[in-house]
Amino acid sequence: MANEVNLDACAAVAFVAEGSTVRHYLRSVVSGKDLVMTRTALREFQGSLAAAAGPSEQARALRLLARLRIIPDGPSPRAQALRPTNNLEAEDIIILGTGDALGIATVTSDRRAVSAARSQRANIRVLLHPSEPLKGV
Repeated sequence: MANEVNLDACAAVAFVAEGSTVRHYLRSVVSGKDLVMTRTALREFQGSLAAAAGPSEQARALRLLARLRIIPDGPSPRAQALRPTNNLEAEDIIILGTGDALGIATVTSDRRAVSAARSQRANIRVLLHPSEPLKGV
């Protein structure tokens, strides 16, 4: 597990977005690591793809999904104790908390969720990156 990273939906979008300015950075961050994604993050990612992805983004998404392992949601007790807020949704708690339970970092651009979790004294391990919207075609 120490060689794994947990991708949230924002990180997955940044990997596949047309003209992504952070794809190269993300590749360097995950180089040599196994990629995992929770079922909740997968659902969010697929929703984003359905709403806004163009054909090339869809193709990149299929390649990314083939490279990662989908894992069951399983947030840590520390994450389960978090209260949802305007900036920390139940889905964030599940995704970040599952990485926490596995002892691995979650790759995300959701600074507000991370900050909201930290304000509740949950210092969950993350690798933050800039966000990247889907452009579509």
